[in-house]
Amino acid sequence: MTENSRWCAAPGETLDLAVVRAPFGSVATLEGARGLLRVVVSRGDAAEVLRREASALVARIRTVTIRQSPAALQLREYLAGTRRVFRLRLDFGKLSPFSRRVLRELARVPYGRTVSYGELAARAESPRAARAVGRVMHDNCLPIVLGCHRVIAADGGLGGYGGGLEIKRWLFTREGIPLP
Repeated sequence: MTENSRWCAAPGETLDLAVVRAPFGSVATLEGARGLLRVVVSRGDAAEVLRREASALVARIRTVTIRQSPAALQLREYLAGTRRVFRLRLDFGKLSPFSRRVLRELARVPYGRTVSYGELAARAESPRAARAVGRVMHDNCLPIVLGCHRVIAADGGLGGYGGGLEIKRWLFTREGIPLP
């Protein structure tokens, strides 16, 4: 599965791209008519990453300000420590039913709390699928909004994070989660 095949846009659709500066780099969002499609967390230029990914789509990309983007505004509030819950329409695109179940359960993990891959698998009614949950976390197109940084290894270790462990540690600190 390619990176772009997990999310999609309607042919000719205009997608809104917004960038939020973060202490660790940047966060970029891509929103379409059905909701938030993609979030990129990067130590570098997250918008450039999104532009490269979106180049394969038959869609127009329009750069908007944070005020024009509900997702970017809420992410800026989260990064500033003033938001704990996201209230956004999410576009899950072409996700499998298993991935949707896992991400819905992930969305229930509250700010400042963690869950292991195995616990998340059990909550998604697939108790033996911890590794498959790890894959869903790896492929999560909406990091921070769907807090895959809150998923840890069974032994309490950090596990992985697509944005890098330095950013995961920063997110833990932001949420008051003790570092292992």
